[in-house]
Amino acid sequence: MNSKPVVCRNTDNFYGIPDGKGTEIVPFVYEDSIAFGNAEKEMWLKKMEN
Repeated sequence: MNSKPVVCRNTDNFYGIPDGKGTEIVPFVYEDSIAFGNAEKEMWLKKMEN
């Protein structure tokens, strides 16, 4: 059974996406995350500006 990637928040409160094995596929540098109606295909990530 393959696990689908899911948006997660780390202990520093940043969002990213690990794969089913825990390997980071989208870095944990985003301050917000919103999934649209079809969360498997569409999402919005907001990155902090420096």
